[in-house]
Amino acid sequence: MENSDPVEDIPGNADGGFDLPRGYGDNKITLMGRDPGTLYAYWEIKKDIDSGVREGIRKQGLIVSKSILRIYEAAKDSSAAGLKTAFDLELKDGADNWYIHVGGAGKAWRVDIGILCATGEFFPLAQSNVVRLPADEMSDICDEEWMCSEGLYHKMSAAAGGCDRGGSSFEFIHFHPRDAIHPRDAIQPRDAI
Repeated sequence: MENSDPVEDIPGNADGGFDLPRGYGDNKITLMGRDPGTLYAYWEIKKDIDSGVREGIRKQGLIVSKSILRIYEAAKDSSAAGLKTAFDLELKDGADNWYIHVGGAGKAWRVDIGILCATGEFFPLAQSNVVRLPADEMSDICDEEWMCSEGLYHKMSAAAGGCDRGGSSFEFIHFHPRDAIHPRDAIQPRDAI
């Protein structure tokens, strides 16, 4: 069967894919946790907001020094009152994203992007969301609903490959392969309690 309607040519790039816009006209910074010690931030700042803040700084007789990311460690409740400045990162021209190494597993963080003056005054352009990084160790919370004996724990860990050659966990040094269970003999969730 032949289609009588012409196929509309959809614009794309040379590879046959579609071009995404460089920006969306937003003025925002977004923060994400990458791993227990690293944040990832990306942002878009409207040119009119940036130039307006810079003009306001000049009208106050201040000198613009540089654009920065200001990293804050947030309190457990993530309130603005509980923010403590951790450090600043100078931004190079054209940067619109950054990996931030904080080394603060389990802590909460927020990032502002803004302009730092020669006097040390900071003028924010946008404020990120608060992100809590994951812990870099097992939780110390013991929940009766999910408890199991230490022997069962070791068997489940072995079945999951926890005792493979090259493992680094000290707890498995004394494990004997005969204690491992075959996946077909693994316990079902209803049997765990």
